[in-house]
Amino acid sequence: MKKILLLIIYFGFFSAYAQNSADFTFRILRKLEEEKKSIFVSPYSIRTILSLCAEGASGKTLSEMNETLALPTDANQRRKEMQINTQTFNRAKEFEILTTNTLWINKKLLLLKSYVETSKEYYQAAVKSVGFSENPEKARKTINDFVAEKTKQMIKNLLPFGIITSETQMVLTNTIYFKADWEKSFDKKNTKEKDFWLNEKDKKQTKMMYQKNYFAAGTYENNQVIALPYKGGEVRMWVILPENKDLSALLSKMNTQMWQNLKAATKHQEVLLTLPIFEFETKYKMAEKLQSMGMKSAFTDVAEFPYISKGTSLKISEVIHQAKIKVEEKGTEAAAATAVVMVPKSSSMRNDMPPPPFVFTADHPFLFVIEHKSTQEILFAGTMLDPTAK
Repeated sequence: MKKILLLIIYFGFFSAYAQNSADFTFRILRKLEEEKKSIFVSPYSIRTILSLCAEGASGKTLSEMNETLALPTDANQRRKEMQINTQTFNRAKEFEILTTNTLWINKKLLLLKSYVETSKEYYQAAVKSVGFSENPEKARKTINDFVAEKTKQMIKNLLPFGIITSETQMVLTNTIYFKADWEKSFDKKNTKEKDFWLNEKDKKQTKMMYQKNYFAAGTYENNQVIALPYKGGEVRMWVILPENKDLSALLSKMNTQMWQNLKAATKHQEVLLTLPIFEFETKYKMAEKLQSMGMKSAFTDVAEFPYISKGTSLKISEVIHQAKIKVEEKGTEAAAATAVVMVPKSSSMRNDMPPPPFVFTADHPFLFVIEHKSTQEILFAGTMLDPTAK
């Protein structure tokens, strides 16, 4: 049996698609919260690359992946979702969402024709042959260089030394890079050092941006929410400030219904907005978390991936996810990467006075979501616990 390494680099109708995206997003954030650090992930990227894995799965493995990743059980529906997203994102004009999918295969690996055709038609995946058997280190560097190029150098050296061996048969890469200017940018002159409360007792001085402008903002169950659009209007960052500064309590309640309720609670109004500048990078080993969410058999010797290649029996050994984001006065830049390593199995009231401005001061831990408006696909999501931490 052979090894396969599937790698993703990644930078959402409220239909079933949007519901699936939100459902997976908030479940994975709750799992990652256990690490007690700021979180940043690309739910879109994780679901996309593991959906491509699911194209080669069957039986219990496939059903567990569909349920854990909130993928449509109907294969045609799942493929159409992925196809629409890839095509839509790559047509962006006033901002950048750059995505690619690539199948890096060992020269002697025989992929099933049906798998290659599905990968090309619905995931726009190119197939490239590399010498994993002959020179695994050279292959690793080739893929890392590709990753760095497609993420504008934001994700470097994703594949660590030793992860590619002579037994590696395939690496699947999905890259997504995002860069956009705010529709209403912040004036640098208004950026000041202010207190950010890490908890009820501890605080740190951090650079806080400020502007007075009109945004969609509101309150739901005492949690404040605001939508910050990027130029072009197709992508927006949602920021949710939890009640009583309790981010854990907010995350414990977040699901697709609450997500929709939060967005529905907003209205266009004048806002006094304060938001920290932040930039940080994250990296996770996610196999254990995905297993605890229900995706179990894919990591064991009963894994079923019969529709990828001829003569191989595979299982997933690890899922590594890395992401980076930079938020400042002009806009946002983000990228991410995920590696899925596969190894061989063993045998109101009105008056004449204007209402006062809505005050939104993000000076304590908050949740943020970067959403593609027309598809409602969640591209990125995270929590900010400490803007001064890199």
